[in-house]
Amino acid sequence: MQFNTEPAKSPYETLHELFSYNNLPGLKAMLWGWLKVTVSGMYHEQTVIQRSDIVFLYEKMVELVETAHAINEQQRKPGKARK
Repeated sequence: MQFNTEPAKSPYETLHELFSYNNLPGLKAMLWGWLKVTVSGMYHEQTVIQRSDIVFLYEKMVELVETAHAINEQQRKPGKARK
């Protein structure tokens, strides 16, 4: 999968969509479950819905990384004050 250098959505829309899907504790639990499934090699034992959730979460994490990249690049542009 290749990252987009410019996300299609605004950063706030991306964050809103992510946290509309689940709250912070829920997302952390999902990430922990994703890690356990992939490290243990138990992906094939997950239900179709569980596997779909893993793929969906991966897609949301890609969008989040793309958003963070866009914000970082925007801050690096000449003339922008760094904090």
